[in-house]
Amino acid sequence: MSNRPRSKRPPQQRVVSAFTAQDRSERSSERSSEKSSEKSSEKIIAIIRRDPAIAAQHIANQMGLTSRAVEKHLSKLKAEGRIHRVGPDKGGHWEVKQ
Repeated sequence: MSNRPRSKRPPQQRVVSAFTAQDRSERSSERSSEKSSEKSSEKIIAIIRRDPAIAAQHIANQMGLTSRAVEKHLSKLKAEGRIHRVGPDKGGHWEVKQ
C-alpha cells in the first residue's frame, strides 16, 4: 500500500478537477498560439515590405521558422487578402494590401 494520504473527495470530482485544469491549459495554449501566429504574420508582412521579391525560404531563414510554417502563414495572409503574389514563383514579387 502507498503511504500517500487518500483524498476525501470522491473520484468523480478529482477527474472533473483534472479535466477543468487541462481545459484551462488548452484554452490558454490556444490563445498563446493565436498571439504568436499573429506576431509571426506581422513579422512576415514587415519582411515582405522591406523586400517584396523575397522567397519563402529566405523568410523562414530570417525568422528561424521552417519553410512549411512560413508557407502556412503566407497562405493564411493570402486568404485574408492581406498579401498578393504577382508573377511566377521565380521572378515574381509580393504586394502588401494594407
